[in-house]
Amino acid sequence: MLSPTHLTCLLFGEGDEAHLAHQLAKKPNGDGVLTLTEPRGITPALLSEVSDITIESIEDPHGVVTQSPVKKGQRYEARAGGTGAPVGFRAGRQGWWNHTSLNN
Repeated sequence: MLSPTHLTCLLFGEGDEAHLAHQLAKKPNGDGVLTLTEPRGITPALLSEVSDITIESIEDPHGVVTQSPVKKGQRYEARAGGTGAPVGFRAGRQGWWNHTSLNN
C-alpha cells in the first residue's frame, strides 16, 4: 500500500457522534483517534457509506512523528472518500501515540 500524499483518516461513528482514526498505510508512522466537534456535512448516512476522509491541508508525515498533525480546537476541511463531498469539522479530544511495533 502506498502512503497517501495528504492526511487520510478512517471515518466512523453513529448518529451525531463521529471520530477519525489515522489511516496507517505503511511503516514508519504514528496512530491516533480524534473526536469531531462541529461537524459539517458528516451525516449518519455518510458515516454508513464512506470509510475515509482526506484532509488536503495536511501532508501525510510519511515517517515517525511525535505528535498529531491535527491540532485540537482547529477547524479543518476535508473530502469524503478522498475526492468526494466536502466535509468540515473542528478537532476535539484525541489520543495520539507512536506504535513502536509499527515502526520496527
